Amino acid sequence: TEYDDALVAAHEAATRRFDTVTGRLVQAALVTDPAGDARIVLAIHHLGVDAVSWPVIIEDLMTAWAQRSAGHGYRLRDSVTSQRAWMLALGERIDEYREQLGYWSERLPQRPTPLGGDLDRDRDRVAASGRLEYVFDAAVTESLITAVPEAFSGNVNDAILAGLARAVRAWQRGRGIVDDAPVSVLLEGHGRYEEALEHGDDAARADLSRTVGWFTSISPMSLDPATDIVHAVKA
Repeated sequence: TEYDDALVAAHEAATRRFDTVTGRLVQAALVTDPAGDARIVLAIHHLGVDAVSWPVIIEDLMTAWAQRSAGHGYRLRDSVTSQRAWMLALGERIDEYREQLGYWSERLPQRPTPLGGDLDRDRDRVAASGRLEYVFDAAVTESLITAVPEAFSGNVNDAILAGLARAVRAWQRGRGIVDDAPVSVLLEGHGRYEEALEHGDDAARADLSRTVGWFTSISPMSLDPATDIVHAVKA
């Protein structure tokens, strides 16, 4: 419908107004249909929020609207640990993690996993990327999140990463790329590891359940495709 198109257009226009240089990360628009009903289109740059933040934002918007509609003042649930406080606390603990540098450095490859070409920063951009989707049936995904982790005393990531490593190696061999090194990836996590502050001389408890911001962690991983899927998962 025209209204749906207007909502999409408002979102696209909002994202074009982002300016990461000046810190303009939040944009909003009010789109009204011919009957007078309206929707708020809210766009926030990923530098400002992560996926975990959106339920908090949506809850606050719904709560604030309900309070306004009832004629009440605004009263939202507080966050416990702000992103600023979290980052400062982690910064103060840098020395505690220096001993881990060797462990993670060993997992950084001497070269990226060869995929048949070199990165061209002028050519290889998001706009030039493609997308390939494969849908698994419910029986496969059910096993992936239940039986497989239990069988290997691990978690769902173990099986997914093993499958990725073997798929990359098969893709390489299918194109004549000779490579016996582990497949190197960067594994991104949600970054909200509250237990990171629960040790040391200044141990503290953090609560990020109501914190809005972009939290992330990136870990280098070396994945051994092995000779079969079982050994790949165990690796």
